[in-house]
Amino acid sequence: MTQRPSKRSLSKEAQKLRLRPGWNPHERLPTVREDQLRQSIEDQRVAATFDDADQCEACAKAREEQDDLEALCSEHLRKAMGL
Repeated sequence: MTQRPSKRSLSKEAQKLRLRPGWNPHERLPTVREDQLRQSIEDQRVAATFDDADQCEACAKAREEQDDLEALCSEHLRKAMGL
């Protein structure tokens, strides 16, 4: 009959693993690649929103009223912010 390890010994071994770099799932940091991908997706969303805003009458009106060439209507502003 094999002897099962105690909860205490399992806990100690788990703690040792969590102390090793990259082994603690609670402290996982996003990789550079993930950050780059996230930024690329955000950039594409913003660019698409501004492309759509060029055809939007409400955006044209907001640009004229605010004297800002990049002003957006409330709908396109929400899309640009990812909401």
